[in-house]
Parts: sequence; structure tokens; C-alpha cells
Amino acid sequence: MTPEFWRGRRVLLTGHTGFKGAWLALWLERLGADVGAVALAPDTEPSLFEALSPWPRLDGHLGDLRDPAVALEAVAKARPEIVFHLAAQALVRRSHAQPVATFETNVTGTVNLLEALRTAPTVKAVVVVTSDKVYANHGRGGAFSEDDPLGGADPYSASKACQDLAAAAYHKSFLAARGVGVGRARAGPGIGGGDGAADRRVPDCGWGRAA
Repeated sequence: MTPEFWRGRRVLLTGHTGFKGAWLALWLERLGADVGAVALAPDTEPSLFEALSPWPRLDGHLGDLRDPAVALEAVAKARPEIVFHLAAQALVRRSHAQPVATFETNVTGTVNLLEALRTAPTVKAVVVVTSDKVYANHGRGGAFSEDDPLGGADPYSASKACQDLAAAAYHKSFLAARGVGVGRARAGPGIGGGDGAADRRVPDCGWGRAA
């Protein structure tokens, strides 16, 4: 992660209005990347994305990746070399209340983006951020390895496992032949400033939330 690599690099970032997405957008800006971005409006009030503004090197747009046209437009505008896909419905409890929307966002949104990237001439690498909840949990204890089978007993976990499989399928079926790398980052919960979402492990006292 050196400025020499990222300076002037064209990047597409999805989910830039969320907690992890906003911090990644700031990091990429500081490194000198030219960042195109698409996401829904911020989900919290106040929001980290708005607190970090202005964004001099970020060309951000509001849009829903469940619409294929939004994904196509985002890719066409950004003309990215590198793509970070963080847009997601990331809350387990919300997935129980809104299972259809969770699958649509996490699976259909990802497929729409990958389909838009399938013929994008500039793209060289894609990082799809999934979750550490993608593994089939049989309650045996111990840590999972990347070779463990995927699964999910709740809508959130299952949707992220499907997202992971979709990314792997698009890589093997379409993108690898063009020399495009696809990584799946099975990230765990993040802890840091500006996270005002519900049900977080460490509520953000900086936003005045009750601990």
C-alpha cells in the first residue's frame, strides 16, 4: 500500500457511504488514487462519510446495485483498474427482518457488478468483501480455514456464502481467462471510529451512542 502504486490509479469502490467503505475511500484518496464510487445514501445519522467530507478525489454517486443499469453505469464512469466491492446488507438482525432484501443486496447486487465487469476493458483486479460468516458452522469449536465448506444457517450468513460462490464462479468462468484477478476477503466485524450502525460489538461513543 504505497503512494507510488496508487497515485493516479483508477479505482471503483462500492459501499463508500458505509463504515468500512468510508475509511477505505479516505485511505485511497490519501494515497492519490482516482476513486469512482457508488452506494446507497448513508444509513446512519450522523454518518462517517459525511463527517469525513469534503472528498476532493472521490467521484461518488448514489445508486442501488440491485439495478443492473446502476452497476453498468458505475463501471462505465469509473473505467477502473481495481475494484473494491463493499456494498452490502451487513447486519445479522436486519437480515432476519428483511431476508429478501438481504439476498437481493448481497447476491444479486454482487452478480450485477460482476456482470458489468465481465466485459470491462480496463479492469485488472477485483476484491469482493464477503464475511467470516460464510462457513458452515457445525459447532465443533476451533478456527475455520479457507478450505472449510461454505454454508449459512441464517439469511445474512447464507447470502454472504452465496456472494462468495458467485465471485468464484465469475472468476473461473469469465474473468480468469482475461487475466483479471478476483479475491474474496472474508472479513470479520470491524471496530473503529464512526461506526454508528445498530448491533455493533463496540457502540461508537463518539456519535453519542449508549454503550
